Amino acid sequence: MTRRRRVRIIYAGLPVPTATRVLEGETLAAVLRRGPLDVETAVRYASDIGDALDAAHASGNVHRALKPASVTFTTAGAQLLDLDLAAPGPYTAPELLAGRPSDVRSDIFSFGAMFYEMLTGRRPIADDGVAPPPPSTLNREVPPAVDTVVARCLATTPADRWPTMRAVLNALTVALHEPRERRAAPRWSYAAAAAAMLLIVVAVGCPFIK
Repeated sequence: MTRRRRVRIIYAGLPVPTATRVLEGETLAAVLRRGPLDVETAVRYASDIGDALDAAHASGNVHRALKPASVTFTTAGAQLLDLDLAAPGPYTAPELLAGRPSDVRSDIFSFGAMFYEMLTGRRPIADDGVAPPPPSTLNREVPPAVDTVVARCLATTPADRWPTMRAVLNALTVALHEPRERRAAPRWSYAAAAAAMLLIVVAVGCPFIK
């Protein structure tokens, strides 16, 4: 049996915004007890955690017991701790619960579960294999691009998930910029629609105006 190496990796990520700064050594579990985070902060923390996971995977480590209590925040970034090997319930990938082989995609599922909770304040518990509702249905500030990233992380079948943590992080980078574009589009669309309706009314109404 291959001996597992203890995962203890510190990643120097982006500085935590002053308004949402966490206490030195505070766990993600403690942060989540205060409720969901705003989208920008959730993505920032998720990126920090994702980079730490990516570094762990690059060195040949798969965590397999990732949960909010095993993530701490320091001034240097996110720190992943392998505190125990107990299955962390709602954060555990289905294949681990079933005793099937696992790989980095099992950690990606756990990452997605934590990210979901950061965005919504709820754990993504699915019944009878039904996918949990998109984060945006619980938090209107979550853009569709982030919904997509989370949904693929939480896919029941490993083959349907992102193949690597780096792929998740790349998708999040895109998601950070997409909300501005998508939110700008409706304002233009509504204005264009209003102008078009006005033209139609004028065109139709003019013959009757004497």
